[in-house]
Amino acid sequence: MKSNTTHLKQFTQQITNLYYVSLIPLSLFDYNGGLLLSLPFDNCNIRFQISNKFFENFSDKKNNQPHFCFDDNQIGYSIVPIQHMQKQYYILVGPTLTARYFNLSQYHLHTEMFKGLPIQTLETYSSLFPRVNIHDVALLCQLLFSLYCDRPINYQDLFLGGEPQDRSIANFLFQRREEKTFYNTYDAEQMICNIIRNGRVDKLDEIVFLSSQGMPGTISKDPLRNEKDLAIIYITLIARPAIEGGLSNEEAFSISDAYMKAVEDTNSASVARALVIRAVAEYTHRIAALHCSNSRRRLSENCMNYIHKNLHEKMTTISIAKVLGTNCKYLSKQFKESYNMSIAECISQERIKEAAHLLMTTDLPLAQISELVGFNSQSYFVVQFKKFYGKTPMEFIKDNMKNEKDNTSTAISNYQTVEERKRRVNQKESESDYLHES
Repeated sequence: MKSNTTHLKQFTQQITNLYYVSLIPLSLFDYNGGLLLSLPFDNCNIRFQISNKFFENFSDKKNNQPHFCFDDNQIGYSIVPIQHMQKQYYILVGPTLTARYFNLSQYHLHTEMFKGLPIQTLETYSSLFPRVNIHDVALLCQLLFSLYCDRPINYQDLFLGGEPQDRSIANFLFQRREEKTFYNTYDAEQMICNIIRNGRVDKLDEIVFLSSQGMPGTISKDPLRNEKDLAIIYITLIARPAIEGGLSNEEAFSISDAYMKAVEDTNSASVARALVIRAVAEYTHRIAALHCSNSRRRLSENCMNYIHKNLHEKMTTISIAKVLGTNCKYLSKQFKESYNMSIAECISQERIKEAAHLLMTTDLPLAQISELVGFNSQSYFVVQFKKFYGKTPMEFIKDNMKNEKDNTSTAISNYQTVEERKRRVNQKESESDYLHES
């Protein structure tokens, strides 16, 4: 009994070592479905479980050899039946992500492996599912089977051992492996999308290298038609990160349509590929320009807000630039482009407007008002006030008071006119009633 326990510990330690070498999830089940080991879930104190029906399905396989399967076409896994110390065990290699985009809600509805488990549990599990090349999974399965069953299994048999609906996919995978052609990597595609989304013009040189990571798919037997179809698909896809980066739908799709038309019109496969690179570059440059424009506008708006909030304080272009953490000359240029006046002119104008408001709403003396709005000299304040309003502060007050008096007189006059009309109407009605009674 002690010997069996020791052998089981050594066995599980070997499985653990293989996990740390490959970083592909490995779970060990006994013949009755009891879970003996589950990595990386055990390391995270997560209780891993699969549906009973799923275990019954793979433990009832008559062909006692590994096979690779897909669960809802989003998750890949392999079951490796092995014999150890005259006992039957099953090693679950996976789950690993195979779909480009993992849809948790959809997977929860269609999964066979985790059927009946709450979506919250599945969400916890999926956070530990790695995105691994299925060829690496296949190599690990071959190693496990040869290690514990003392007989090899070839690559094609591993994939053809699954369900009938998986066989066309398996044949295709096998053919591409034999031809040494592998798909463009998901990570490379994501990096290209991030370059577009963030307007990273400085990273455009990496596009050609990233695009060469792996081989594209085969859609058509005609090489030119295949290149065109792949280019159109790719141009369609890269419009999305451009929109996410801030480009309008109309502009992004217009660019996409223009490049797709150019691809369709060409008779050269190399030109079709070059058009994809050009589309990526154009989207990236447009997003970069948009981000730059937004950044300049925000800087000018922040400067204007600062001026409004600190009219009573001493401030200069240099002090504002320091507060906003930018270069003085750059701030001056962007502000001039945004508001068509210099920062000094804006400060002066805003102070004059504030002074005009105080003149009309308070009884403060002129000297105190000029000081409050940041003018050190009353005479200079008067000069600037006249320059902006075309009149001195006292003329401004008199004109506004006259306007108010005129407006009041007009209002009174209008009121009196209305009252006079009412009186006359009432008088006429009284005379009419008197005549009617007579």
